[in-house]
Amino acid sequence: MSKNEEKLTKTENDRSAPSSSVVYLKNDRRRLIKWGILVTLFFAVALLSLYFVSPYRLIENISVSGSEEVYDQAVLDSSGLSSGQSLWEKYLKKNEIEEHIVGSNPQVKEAELTLSGIQDFTIAIEEYTTVAYLSNDNTYKKILENGDILDESVPRLNASQPILNDFEEGRPLDQIIEEYEKVDDDVKSLISEIDFLNDERNELLVRVFMNDGNEVLVNVPNFSDRLNYYLDMKEAVDNTEGLFDLEAGAYFIPFSAEEEPEEIEDFE
Repeated sequence: MSKNEEKLTKTENDRSAPSSSVVYLKNDRRRLIKWGILVTLFFAVALLSLYFVSPYRLIENISVSGSEEVYDQAVLDSSGLSSGQSLWEKYLKKNEIEEHIVGSNPQVKEAELTLSGIQDFTIAIEEYTTVAYLSNDNTYKKILENGDILDESVPRLNASQPILNDFEEGRPLDQIIEEYEKVDDDVKSLISEIDFLNDERNELLVRVFMNDGNEVLVNVPNFSDRLNYYLDMKEAVDNTEGLFDLEAGAYFIPFSAEEEPEEIEDFE
């Protein structure tokens, strides 16, 4: 090999081989990255350790939102939560806690447990609406929008909800609740009581007592269709008090013996 060729080969080798300073720089950078990761992990573990021995890991306050008829204390009791418990241990079981709240309170439709602060929980609930009350030995039981009758008897009523007499859980009750919800609000506000007559001839006949002193006989399946004409029928009989018989057709029987029963036209 000639001298010129040796020089050329040496030059090419020098170019391809990294300098020692570059190698040291790369090694230093790797060491710094490794040390940075180790230091970060150390501080992360230290902070977690401090957190889990500090009072901040414990529940401080629990509140309930969305409750209208269900007592807050009943929701709290069924949640099993209390101040001083491990916050994250309970939060990791939130689905189980939510299911237990719903299962323990028949009027609770849904429950959601959320963090509302560093140490605070909020339980947001959605309730089934009370649509009526079932008469029961001078007390009353709530009838919910889903047709359930609560076991608990209540001594006082919300005056805007009607009283249902002689109903039991089953299809007639489910139907009357469905039909009642379809009644116009201005008529619904006049309904005071609904008696299930359990008539042998007509097993779905009810008598409706109105706040204005009138009564209405009507079949459960067409309850809303007929009742929604109530204000017009009142006007048609000049607001005379009596019984509107809507079982078959539309007839009015005044309470006064001096008045004669009459057929009400155009309301069938």
